Amino acid sequence: MNSSQPAKTKSRAKARGTRPTCLFLSTYFPPMIGGSIVYYRYLLSKCTADDVVVLSLAHEGSAAFDATAPYRIIRSWLLPCFGIQSRLRKLVGALAMFPILLFWVLRYRAAILHLGNFSPDILAGWPIGRLTGRRLVVTILGEELTTVGGPWSVFRPLRVLGDWAAYWMLRHCDVVQTISAFTKSELLRRGIREDRIVIITPGIDLDKSRCDRPIAAEIAARLAAKRIILTVGRFTARKGQDITIRALPRVLSSHPDVVYVMAGSACYENCQECARLIEERNLQGSVILLKDLDNDSIAWLYQNCEVFIMANRTLTNGDTEGYGIVFLEAGAWGKPVVGGRAGGAMDAVDDGVTGILVDGTSEESIADALNRLLSDKALARRMGEAGRRKVAQNSWDAKCDQYLGLIGALAHPEETR
Repeated sequence: MNSSQPAKTKSRAKARGTRPTCLFLSTYFPPMIGGSIVYYRYLLSKCTADDVVVLSLAHEGSAAFDATAPYRIIRSWLLPCFGIQSRLRKLVGALAMFPILLFWVLRYRAAILHLGNFSPDILAGWPIGRLTGRRLVVTILGEELTTVGGPWSVFRPLRVLGDWAAYWMLRHCDVVQTISAFTKSELLRRGIREDRIVIITPGIDLDKSRCDRPIAAEIAARLAAKRIILTVGRFTARKGQDITIRALPRVLSSHPDVVYVMAGSACYENCQECARLIEERNLQGSVILLKDLDNDSIAWLYQNCEVFIMANRTLTNGDTEGYGIVFLEAGAWGKPVVGGRAGGAMDAVDDGVTGILVDGTSEESIADALNRLLSDKALARRMGEAGRRKVAQNSWDAKCDQYLGLIGALAHPEETR
C-alpha cells in the first residue's frame, strides 16, 4: 500500500457522504480563534468521515481549513455566534438552529449527536436528539456553567426559562464530557450524575513547540538583553493581563531588566484596558503588547521567555478559565508557569511542581511569584523540567483515542458489555 492511499480513502468517504458515528455541532470551530476551538481542532484530528461530520458556522477562511480536514464539515451562515452579533441576529440564529440541525441529523443518521456548546445548542439539540433517537453528548468547558443563557436572551423571562430548561436537559443527556476536575466538581454541584461525566483533558501539539523562523526583527530588537515574562491568550479580563501590569512595578524594583510581553487577539475588550494601564503607569519601556501573531512568532516567544504567566481569575459574572492549554504549551518549552488559583488552571498547573498558583486578583501575590522564579533559577529550571514531563503524558494522540473510544462505546454499547 502506498503512502497516499489513506488520504484517498478519506476523500472518497467524504465525497460519498458515508454515515458517520457522530454529528458534532459547534458554532465555534476552526479557523476561528480561542482555547475551546483549539481543543476541538485537535480532539477531532484523528477522526475520519466514518467517525464524525461537523456542523458549524461559516467563517472567513473556513473553506481552506475544511479542505484539509479528514472528515466532512458543513457550514451555515444562519447558525448563531454569540458575542459578536446583534440581539435580533442572535435570536434568529437560535431559532434557525432547529430546522438546520434536524435536517442534518436526518440526512446523516449518525448514532450520536455531540453538542460542542452548552447554551443555546442544547435547547435545539436535546429535543431533536431525543425525537430522532440519538445518543446525546454535551461538552462543558467551564465558564458556560455560570454564564448559561448569556447574552443571547432578548428578554429576561426568556433567559430564566432558557436557563432552567438547559440545566434540566443537561441532567438528562447520555454523557457530559468535560476537560478538568474543577469543571467536573461544578457539574456534580449542579446535579449531573457522576457516572455520566467523562473527563478528556486538553493535550498539547508538540509541532507548535518548534521555532522554524525568528520573530520580526523590530520585535527582537526591543527584547534584546531583556528577561521576558510572557502571557499568551485573548485580552479578556479573566486571563489577568491587567492585574499583571499593575503588579509589574513590584517586579521591576528587583529586576529592572524584565519586560512583560502580552501576545493575543486585538478584538477583545481588555486589550484597550491593558493599553490604558501601560500608558497610565509609564510602563511603555517595560511592557510590549503584540497583537495577532502567527504560530512561529508565538513559538519564538515561548522559547525565549524566562517565565510564563496567566494570572487568571473568576469574574463576578462567573466567567472563569476552563483549563488553560497555554500552561501546557509553556511546559513543552520547559518554562516555569504562574497561574491563577481559579477554574481549571488548578488542573493545568501543579502548584509547587510545574509552577506557582496565585491569587489572580492580588498584585502582591502575582509579584511575589514572579520575583521568586526570577530570583531562583534552579527552582525555575526544576519547574520547567517538571512541566515538560507533564506535557509528555498529555499528547493529543492519546486524547483523540479517548474520544474515539467514547463515541464508539456509545454507538455500540453491546460491544462493551
